[in-house]
Amino acid sequence: MTDKESYDDELEKLKEEYNKTIDTKIKLLKSLIDNLLKTPKESELQELKNEVHKIVGSAGAYGHTEVAKLCQNMEKQLNEWLKEIKTNALEEKHFTILKTFIETIEKTFIPNQEKTDTPPPSKETSSTLKKEIFALDDDDDILKIIKVAFEKQGYTVITATTMKETIDLFKKREAKKLPDLAIFDRLIPDGDGLEVYKHLKKTYPDFPPSLILSKLSAEKDVMEGLQIGAIDYVTKPFSIEILIEKAKKLLKEA
Repeated sequence: MTDKESYDDELEKLKEEYNKTIDTKIKLLKSLIDNLLKTPKESELQELKNEVHKIVGSAGAYGHTEVAKLCQNMEKQLNEWLKEIKTNALEEKHFTILKTFIETIEKTFIPNQEKTDTPPPSKETSSTLKKEIFALDDDDDILKIIKVAFEKQGYTVITATTMKETIDLFKKREAKKLPDLAIFDRLIPDGDGLEVYKHLKKTYPDFPPSLILSKLSAEKDVMEGLQIGAIDYVTKPFSIEILIEKAKKLLKEA
């Protein structure tokens, strides 16, 4: 079996594992919508928004681009409702929108409808073999595909899901063992990925080139990331192929 065949098999297996969770994701969304219908509170709306947010990031990376776009639009709507619910109760029109959303998701979020847009293994293994990538994201599905895709390109990958886990990870590693490139999500459970990045840059003067991978896509958010020193900013939903190419470019320029 060639490297490419082995890579394709591993990627397909990873995608199949993700597709097996689709029913669970849809059931969870339905359950949260039912809870919201019974108890239209801000906390219930926030929980629904958080789950939709997770799908925005992971669905696109696994090839479900239409689902990612649907969830991205729904998340924007939920953010608006979170502002409204502080002064006004949710109305029938809100639940009609949610019903339409979940029906559309069910029709669109079908396993194996799209091929994951991921590049074949790199032929430049000798130049990338010793390169290490660090990735911070609170979505395990995103970390899985980043790990598989980058490792098949010849890189090693270390990951974390929270600010605390990241800081602890680097404390255990000596400064001389810093990665060659770092990728930071912004919306993590215990803070903003930008704060983690700023802390690491201050603690380790030789901290490597870094890029931000986030669903925060407004101009002010992008500028904020670039102004604190990030070399690039990739917005979710994202293509794993583009992420890898940007990483390769940054590593060559470092």
